[in-house]
Formats: sequence, structure tokens, C-alpha cells
Amino acid sequence: MTIELLVFDLDGTLVDSRKDILNAVNHTLSSLGLPQMPAEEIINHVGWGASNLVRSVLGEGHQHFFKKAMPLFKAFYAEHLLDNTVLYPGVRELIESVEFPKTVCTNKPTEFSVKILEGLGVARFFTMISGGDRFAVKKPAPDALHALAQDAGVPLEKVLMIGDSVIDIEAGKNAGAKTCAVTYGFGQREDLARANPDYILDSITEVKGILKQRR
Repeated sequence: MTIELLVFDLDGTLVDSRKDILNAVNHTLSSLGLPQMPAEEIINHVGWGASNLVRSVLGEGHQHFFKKAMPLFKAFYAEHLLDNTVLYPGVRELIESVEFPKTVCTNKPTEFSVKILEGLGVARFFTMISGGDRFAVKKPAPDALHALAQDAGVPLEKVLMIGDSVIDIEAGKNAGAKTCAVTYGFGQREDLARANPDYILDSITEVKGILKQRR
């Protein structure tokens, strides 16, 4: 069966935003008088959306800082989200070459997602950029994928969800879409393999091979 809609996660899939996210988190913690966190620990909390990220890094003992922390995080990140963030190798080549609809489904706020993709000059290649604030529930709930498929007029079995985390694979499965895990992002290969995606790729350019197989 043909794939007729590609749905991409953003952080860790299309863009390497690691450093800018880490900087925003540690700026927030420092501003609150809290100790900074190592990169590996912060990255483990990425993927569930900005508010969940901030709650997670504050930890159980500092949740009373949350109302102060969110504005600090958002204001800093809004100003610095393109300081170091870049497209992963092969991303531009892939999205320029695929002629059928491509969308983005991320738990990151829509405003930040659009700003990043516009700043990197690739927003125009996507028919829809769906952030985590578009629906009442975020991935791995299937709501966003259902809406993106419906908007594109594509049945879910012809949708390929591509992401670097278990959240993305579970969202695709919950929606009834095909799933593709990429190993170069923030997720761990072992965790991705346990999620049992339809495909596991080491490079985004390998998506072309999937599309050829499914013609």
C-alpha cells in the first residue's frame, strides 16, 4: 500500500535543538536559584511538551516554582531557539524531494515550532505544523494524527509517522498509522526497538527507500 502522507516529529527528528533546549532549561533553573542539570538528564525529559519538561526538571521538591519557571523558560527560549538549532543531515533533501503532503506533529508549542521551521527556511514544505497546544491531549494520544490525516484526505493506513522517541511510535500505533523510528535523535535505540516500529532508520534519507517499497 502506498504512503500518501508523511508526519514528522520535530525535535530529534527534523531538527537538532538539543543545545538550545538545554540552555533554556538551565537558564530557568539558575534564575530560580536552583542548580543546573547535566545534558543527559534534561534530554530524558524532552518530548512531552514544554510544560511537562519544566515540571520534570523542577522535580517533586520544587513544583512551587512552576508558575515562575514557565514564563522564564518561554521568554528565554523564544529569543534563543535558533541560536544553535539546525536541520539534521539529509532533512532538507528529503522534504524537498517528496512531492506528496508532509506535516509536522510535535508536542512542542506551535509558536516555537513554526518559528524554528520558518527560521531554517523549510516551513513552506509542510502543509500543517501541529504543536502540542493544538489539542487537549498530546502524543502519544492519536488526536493530532487523526486530524492531520483527515485534513490531508488520507486514510491512516497510508500515513507514516516518523520520530525519534517511543512517544512518536506509540502515537502512530494508537492512530493506526505506519511507524518509523530514527536513531540519530534524542531517543535510545533499545527503547525504540522495544516499541516495535514498522521501520528503524539510522538516517532520515532512508525514508526514500520505504517510499519506494510501498508503491
